[in-house]
Amino acid sequence: MKRALIIFNLLSILNLVNAVELIVPNTPISGFDNGAPFGFNTPVHYQQSYDASMFSLLGTNGGYITSVAFRGGGNTVLFYYPMVVSLSSTPLAVNALSSTFANNIGVDNTIVYSSTFPIRVFPNGNNLLQFQYVIPFSATFFYNPTNGNLLLDIQITNYVDTHAGTGPPSMKYDGGYPDYPPMCRVFAYGDRYTPAPTNGGVFTSSGLITEFGITPVNGPSFKIGEFSLMGTNCICRSTNGAPGVVYTLLTATNLAKLNWIPVASNVFDTGGSFALTNRLATNSGQQFYILQLQ
Repeated sequence: MKRALIIFNLLSILNLVNAVELIVPNTPISGFDNGAPFGFNTPVHYQQSYDASMFSLLGTNGGYITSVAFRGGGNTVLFYYPMVVSLSSTPLAVNALSSTFANNIGVDNTIVYSSTFPIRVFPNGNNLLQFQYVIPFSATFFYNPTNGNLLLDIQITNYVDTHAGTGPPSMKYDGGYPDYPPMCRVFAYGDRYTPAPTNGGVFTSSGLITEFGITPVNGPSFKIGEFSLMGTNCICRSTNGAPGVVYTLLTATNLAKLNWIPVASNVFDTGGSFALTNRLATNSGQQFYILQLQ
């Protein structure tokens, strides 16, 4: 097991400085279907802020955000959304967004997506790590938490024609209950012939849990605190990680074949730790483990 422990540590540290998936806030829950921002077939302006403390992965050096993703709600029909997505460091407190959209936008505002995007959402039940609706950015956004809280701005610019007998897709509104102080959102919608107004309704301590594709400039390296056998169980614990980062534990019986099999996936908890127990077959031979950051 000593040899496996060394390999586990090396690959874990190397993975952390590459692109990872970060869930914000870092405690997914089973939410309910929600219309905003994609549940209206009319022009929509939607903003959501995220507390900078949720991005401890980036430290004080910052990093590059390359995508956002949401958990799907209850519709599987394909829709095409003409939309503009921007990110900025908002000068406002996370739960103090203005009802006037322009007041919330920071000086580093960057358009990261501007096109017609196809969305087909498949309900995911209680799979808390299945963020099916991914918006891949055409331009990255450099974010440093020391500059303020993060603001996501989504504008659906035109009427979206619905299919016969169906409505637009919905997202899982994970932040509706219980309340989530690290998030706040404001949104408004127009009608078929008019754009969304410049002011919207503010909803504090609520929003969509979001999965960010993000590359730290200089991410913290986590440590394997325990990797041991207890009877027929292999116990793995890690500390000094980044809350909300998605990880997968993989195993193999032969390093030469590089045939790694996923054991389990989860996120680092609010303290940057995790604990996994993998049950081994009584007749199993040598096992190797690595930790992969998604």
